Amino acid sequence: MGFDINYLYSLTPREYENILVGKLKKQDLLLQNSWEQIRTVVYYNYLLQPTEGSKKTATEILPLHWDAVGVIDTKQPKPRTAKELEAVFYKNKEKTKQELSENPLKSRN
Repeated sequence: MGFDINYLYSLTPREYENILVGKLKKQDLLLQNSWEQIRTVVYYNYLLQPTEGSKKTATEILPLHWDAVGVIDTKQPKPRTAKELEAVFYKNKEKTKQELSENPLKSRN
């Protein structure tokens, strides 16, 4: 990653993990961006071809694995109300109780 050896050894494991995760996310975004550019070029070349009938969309011509999940959402998530958060909390609490009652040794791990 291009660190000075003294800086690398001064990092805590958590700091190193944060740097690594950030670098991997950046690489994934760059890769996704390059594939989106390729898809755009392929799509515009397809549009130039004379065909009869309806034209396909770019995702139909060159489907990519993140299309099923959806485009990366850069918007901030909608803030939840106190009632929604309370419902999620109690739902998770009941789920945990049920899992522990089914497998009591799980809590010791």
